[in-house]
Amino acid sequence: MSTYNKLATELADDPLERGYSGMTDVQAAGSLNTVNRDRVVAITSAELLAWSGGGANDGAVTPSRYERIETAAKEHTSLAVRGASKAAIQLIGRDGTTLNLALTDRMGMVDALVVGGVLTTDEKTALVALGTETITRAAELGIRRVLPGHVMKAR
Repeated sequence: MSTYNKLATELADDPLERGYSGMTDVQAAGSLNTVNRDRVVAITSAELLAWSGGGANDGAVTPSRYERIETAAKEHTSLAVRGASKAAIQLIGRDGTTLNLALTDRMGMVDALVVGGVLTTDEKTALVALGTETITRAAELGIRRVLPGHVMKAR
C-alpha cells in the first residue's frame, strides 16, 4: 500500500478516533506527527545485562536483580519460577540476544518472576519501559513525516 493510500485510509477511517474530519490539513498533519504512541521494541542483551545488575537500593545488603534471579533458579520452591529464572539467566548472559516483551511467553516469564517474588512490580515496570519507545502515529503507520500538503492530497 502506498504512503498516500495509508494516509487516506487513516484519515477516512480514523481508527483511533482522533477527529481528523474536523481538523484542518495543518492540524491533521500535526496530530499524525505528534510523538504519543507507544511501541514495544526488543531489549538488547547489553540493556538487559545493565538492568539486571541494578535493583540493589542500598548497594550492600540487597542483592541485585541478577543475584535474586540466580538464587531463584537454584532455590525457589516453584518449578515455574525456577524455570523462568533459568531462562532469564540465559537471556541476560547470552550476548546478541534480545527480549521482546510483545511475545506472550516472554512477558509470561517476567510475570512468573514477579508472582514468585523474585522481582517487584516496579522492576517489571522498569523492564517494560526499556522495551517501549514512543513514536508518532505516522511512524506507527510506516509513513515518514506528514506535511499539510500530504494530508490535502490524501483527502
